[in-house]
Amino acid sequence: MAGDLPPESGAPPASAPPPASKPSVRVFQCPGCGATLNIKAVGQTITVGCGSCGATLDTSREDVQLVEKGQVLKRRIDLPIGTRGQFEGSVFEILGVMGRHDEASGYAWKEYLLFNPYQGFRWLSEAGGQWSYVSPLKGVPKVDDSISFKTGMKPRAELGGRTFVHFQNSVGIVDFVIGEFYWRVRKGDKSKLADYVDPPDLLSCETNESERIWTRCTYLTPEAVGAAFRLPNPLPYAIGVAPNQPNPYLERWRGLRDTWFLFTIAILVLFVLHKIRSPHQELFEESLHYEPTATAAEKVVRLGPYEITGNGNFELDLHADLNNSYFDADVDLVNDSTGEAHDMQVGAEYWSGYDSDGSWSEGSTSGDDLETGIGPGTYHLVITPSAANGANTPTPVSYRLKGVRGVSVGSNFFLAWLILSVYPLFTFFRSSAFESERWSNSDYAPSDSGDGDDWSSDD
Repeated sequence: MAGDLPPESGAPPASAPPPASKPSVRVFQCPGCGATLNIKAVGQTITVGCGSCGATLDTSREDVQLVEKGQVLKRRIDLPIGTRGQFEGSVFEILGVMGRHDEASGYAWKEYLLFNPYQGFRWLSEAGGQWSYVSPLKGVPKVDDSISFKTGMKPRAELGGRTFVHFQNSVGIVDFVIGEFYWRVRKGDKSKLADYVDPPDLLSCETNESERIWTRCTYLTPEAVGAAFRLPNPLPYAIGVAPNQPNPYLERWRGLRDTWFLFTIAILVLFVLHKIRSPHQELFEESLHYEPTATAAEKVVRLGPYEITGNGNFELDLHADLNNSYFDADVDLVNDSTGEAHDMQVGAEYWSGYDSDGSWSEGSTSGDDLETGIGPGTYHLVITPSAANGANTPTPVSYRLKGVRGVSVGSNFFLAWLILSVYPLFTFFRSSAFESERWSNSDYAPSDSGDGDDWSSDD
């Protein structure tokens, strides 16, 4: 793969069939430096990269030919040639390592050629600590190259009942070769690459002047690769998100999604039923006036009595005629039988004026307070108001108070929904962020296409 992530395919032609029996090892000297080299895939290897001097050799004939002089190897090789690991129940040995980079972005990756004398050739591709196990594809995918930027539809490849979504096109260029290869390859060779993803797999189509090859690339973690080769030390940590890397949050979200939707609907239904069944009984509505010049005793207002039946809440609503002033009222809701008082407070403030930008206003002329746990009985209200203007000078205010019993409160339902939605929503947003990072390295980066989730292959 190209662009910011590697193509998950080597650049070989179709793998030659494995020999009928284990071949012998061919030994020769590098014509570039004289180092002793071995060929283990005798009869199939036609290119060898010298690990000592970096020369590229043609070994298709008995007399080995120097194709290209030594290359300077600047990249770290995590898996040395000759290392053996187990894949698909068989032991494979690393015969060669090839470095490549994307022509457009310069992003580099490495490809390790694996060989088993009875199973043939496989590959391991690595970039930024992200690995894929690459094997020849059985069959040719059905490719639909249609694309719609309006609907977010991208080209797709169908294979085995699965849909692989186009990720990117690129041109891969060979940087170096070390070890054995079963086709002629040298530094500077180019291949066109087209990649289609359906994690944890990726289908890679590689085209050169002579043929087109499809491979399947299955994502592997660094830990899985290390375990396959029984490495004594861990491989470097993976960086970023690979095109075929499984989304660890997607399955969690899918498992939570239906339950969370049902829960949301249930909460909504309960809220509607609660609202319908709430009595919302208006006990009183009184128009009053606050006069700052009155005596302290005259300023206190007493309302009631009011009969309250059943247990529930009580809401006090305020509307005040304000203009660049504020109004507050301390209210005691007192049970006439027990003397128990419920402290409430309502207030409002409203300010307006003009500046260089024109007129402005802030605040509100209304306010409310809600008291819960009000039992049945006869109640009266004791109201102590106060009001002032912007200079903090007491000012007269006309106001209106309304008392309502059995108010439907949606905040409790919302709080319950919010608490139980924290983990599902966290999982959803993490899954979306993971997909955005994946597709940011594609030909359909969210920054270029709008919503990155539209490019996801998830239903």
